[in-house]
Amino acid sequence: MSFNYAVFEIAAHALKLAGDPHDHQAVAAAIGQSKGEVMTGKYDFTNGPVKNVSNHPDYMAQWQTSKDPKFMYDLLIVNNAADPTVPIDAKLLPL
Repeated sequence: MSFNYAVFEIAAHALKLAGDPHDHQAVAAAIGQSKGEVMTGKYDFTNGPVKNVSNHPDYMAQWQTSKDPKFMYDLLIVNNAADPTVPIDAKLLPL
């Protein structure tokens, strides 16, 4: 679910960067110039395998009860086999 949300964050960024969301060429160019960080990690469309593509390693994450009383849940990384440089936040819990 977090990747679905991240796509909207990236889309909102590209539409703002494009200036005119109805100009398809400007939106495509804005995507190609985009890099940043969203809730699922860093993205970089400037250096993908092909134009306007960003690769992202898959991590295993799980929504778990938050330790912060302001939030009900936190999305925590429970497996980093795709990229060991990403810290593991918690152990996988049974549902």
